[in-house]
Formats: sequence, structure tokens, C-alpha cells
Amino acid sequence: MQEKVLLEWVDHSVISGEPFHAGSLRARVKDLSGKHPGRHWHERFKTRHEDTLTAAKATGLDPARGKIFNKANVVHLISLIHELIDKYGSIPPAHLWNVDEQGIQMGGGRKAGRRLFYYLGKRKYRYRKRSDNLELVTAIEAVNAAGEPAPPYFVLSDGLLPDIRQIQGEIGGYVSV
Repeated sequence: MQEKVLLEWVDHSVISGEPFHAGSLRARVKDLSGKHPGRHWHERFKTRHEDTLTAAKATGLDPARGKIFNKANVVHLISLIHELIDKYGSIPPAHLWNVDEQGIQMGGGRKAGRRLFYYLGKRKYRYRKRSDNLELVTAIEAVNAAGEPAPPYFVLSDGLLPDIRQIQGEIGGYVSV
């Protein structure tokens, strides 16, 4: 029963962007049980729950993004889409867009730490909150439901990159003219 509760805490910590590492997991065990687990207790715990628990490096998540992406906001977005469909009727696939962005760190950067964090295997994303004080370029790609891509865009802190469509050759998977 205690280990089931601990697995729920692991999942909760993942959802909030603050996953447990070995030391914090053992500290949570002490908080829950009142007993100090051994130095390698987390390894045995992982082995006992290898069907649901995994240890992996975390992907950085901007704290503001982690705060804004939650169930209430997603439900609100879906209700807005339904309101548009109710008001204007069916929306053609060419007018429904999926936009993806990727942050690219400028000027090199810090190497990822070697610390592993614990996640339930069912969680596709393995985030951990990080500082947002790095200079980033954002690459934006979009494709509509009809399968038509929009040209990629790159956003700097000073604004958009200049128009590069006049350059001959292939750029980012798109052929420029």
C-alpha cells in the first residue's frame, strides 16, 4: 500500500514538472514511513516496479509553460473550438492548423546533468522545470489538417529573422525559390 502511494507521488511530481531523483525519492520515503531507506533503496524500488517505473534524463521545461499547460486550459481551448464550429459550421481542414515550436539554445550551453529522475513508464513526456535565463531561438513549423505545410519561421529575442526565401537550395526540409 505504501509503495502504491509512493508511485502516485512519483506521478504527481512528474505532472508538476518536479520529478524525484534518487535522493529526493528516498527523502519522500522517509517522510511517508518515518524510516531512513538505504542508500540503494531506490534501485530495488525501481526493480520491484519495472513495469511502471523508469529512470531517465529530464527534458527542460520553462516554468511559465508548465504552469499554463493544465487540464482547465485544455478544456477551455476545446470548448472555444466547439463554439466556433457551432457558430460558423464545419471548419475546412485547410483552416485547422497544428503549430509546433522548438527552442534552440544560442552560443553552446551547459551539458545535461547526469542525474536521473523517476517517471512512470506511461508518461510520454519527461519534463523538469529549469531556469529560463538562456538565449534561445524559436523555430516554428505548422501544417494544416489537409497536410499542407507553412514555411518555417525562426524567432529571435530581437524579432523574426530576415526573409530567406530568395536563397537557392534546400533549407530546413523546404525548397526555397
